[in-house]
Amino acid sequence: MVRGSRGCGSVANLREVAALCRAVGIPVVLDIARFAETAWFVKQREDEFEDSAIDEIVLEMMACGDLVVASSKNDGLASIGGFCAFREDGDLYRRAQQRCLLTEGFITYGGLAGA
Repeated sequence: MVRGSRGCGSVANLREVAALCRAVGIPVVLDIARFAETAWFVKQREDEFEDSAIDEIVLEMMACGDLVVASSKNDGLASIGGFCAFREDGDLYRRAQQRCLLTEGFITYGGLAGA
């Protein structure tokens, strides 16, 4: 397999996009579905991470986000559910909390199954 050596892999792109977004005040939201597979591909294809453990790569990817969202239906093998994780308890968190109350219920219990 030919490994990328130009320094323009997916983590490098993610870092660059995150820096641009933060420079203009746009929160970086990551949908982390299939994050483990993505980290494995990064390890296989990006020179910078050739000797890195998968968990180290995942931490590097997640550090680029202000908010991560995941569906339990993808990797959790559940029929419903998911989560949002915020970098800090700020305005973005409060806005999401208010929206959740209107569409899913209180944040202290999961979403509604609809079944």
